[in-house]
Amino acid sequence: MNFNKTKFFQNNFEFLRLACAIQVMLYHTKSEFIYNYFSFINYFPGVPIFFFISGYLIFASYDKNQNIKSFYLNRILRLYPALILATIIGLILIIKIYSNYEEFYYFEVIKWFFYQLSLGQDYNPINIKPVINWVTWTLTIEILFYLIVPIFFINRVWTKISVYIFLILSLVYWILFSKINNNLISYINLTPLKYGWMFMVGSIFYLNFNIIYKFRKYLFFSIFLIFFLIFIDQNNFLLKGTPSGNDLGFLYFLSLASFCFWFAYSVDIKILRINFDFSYGIYLYHSLVINYLLIYFNKSNLFLIVFITLILSILSWYLIEKRFLILKTKNLRIIK
Repeated sequence: MNFNKTKFFQNNFEFLRLACAIQVMLYHTKSEFIYNYFSFINYFPGVPIFFFISGYLIFASYDKNQNIKSFYLNRILRLYPALILATIIGLILIIKIYSNYEEFYYFEVIKWFFYQLSLGQDYNPINIKPVINWVTWTLTIEILFYLIVPIFFINRVWTKISVYIFLILSLVYWILFSKINNNLISYINLTPLKYGWMFMVGSIFYLNFNIIYKFRKYLFFSIFLIFFLIFIDQNNFLLKGTPSGNDLGFLYFLSLASFCFWFAYSVDIKILRINFDFSYGIYLYHSLVINYLLIYFNKSNLFLIVFITLILSILSWYLIEKRFLILKTKNLRIIK
């Protein structure tokens, strides 16, 4: 796609992802302090915004360098180094929990470890009540989305059309089938079919960047539509304005996406143009920290959750993630 690269890359998406990760972490703390004084953050749910940004940036990433090998390699270098560390941390917790049982389920330990590093992140070991790392289910959807992205570019003439078709299919599935209670639907819900429409909205924003960027200042007014939808408090697939986790209406999500695009390209504050990415670490480690505090100390503390998660995320970024991203950058330079 032809556009001004300077305009495209000068954005606040890293800051937005950081804000989303913090929102998810604070929501999962179940803290009374957050509930009493910062409950408004639930109106800006992190996971749906993550999906929108992912659809936007991943489409851009593949479009600028349509080499499947490098595309998949770069995705692996971004996701898996930190995921391996998180899986090892989770493995230690599982061993600790099973050590208190009469029977040690060795096969479950191996099975969980394998699933975490493949496409079964939603799996939890049997006889363990706390889900070890409950946020990683989104990685299954992310990885599957990465796998299908090149399909949309097989024939560039059909790229936009195929995106709109998948958007419609995903919306139909989400509205009509996703809440049916059976095992097959539960598995399908962990594919881009349920949440694919969120990714596709991001992809549509990218594919129409020139037009949307030109009129971006008007997207600010989407915040008023968000407030209006919250005020009327409807509970349907179109207008639902009181998010419960990731459950929100299509119009509400579209308003959120529009406001995020406005914020990314219209708010010009240097401090927001961060050159580090703690968001993935915050997202990936916070549920593990919560479980460690509950298992070892039988309590959950907002300050400790935030503090330990931030320390882990910073160390993960500088000691692991950033080093692998250097390999990713070199790889792209070689290909160019």
